[in-house]
Amino acid sequence: MKRHHILALCVTTIAVAVPCMFIRASVEAQAGAPAAPAYVVDATWPKELPNKWIVGQVTGVAIDSRDHVVIVHRPGSLDANETAASTNPPGAECCIAAPPVLEFVPQRRR
Repeated sequence: MKRHHILALCVTTIAVAVPCMFIRASVEAQAGAPAAPAYVVDATWPKELPNKWIVGQVTGVAIDSRDHVVIVHRPGSLDANETAASTNPPGAECCIAAPPVLEFVPQRRR
């Protein structure tokens, strides 16, 4: 009976120790790696869209090498009451579905 306990203790110790060694090696390898970029939320961005545009469900976001933000959205996901300004005659002062792809260009502060 004691052999079973000793064997179970050895197996448990190995089962815990081996993954810990791999985790430690992984952490040590990552210590020299450059840190991931940190992003900060700008609550004032984006500004109001032109032409009374409104955006539907966003399906893609990308940032290019010039820091331009490009989004892809689904204009068809907007309800009729959300795009009432696009009817003839307009049913409201706002809004019109934006084009499916929008590019936002950062304004440089001087």
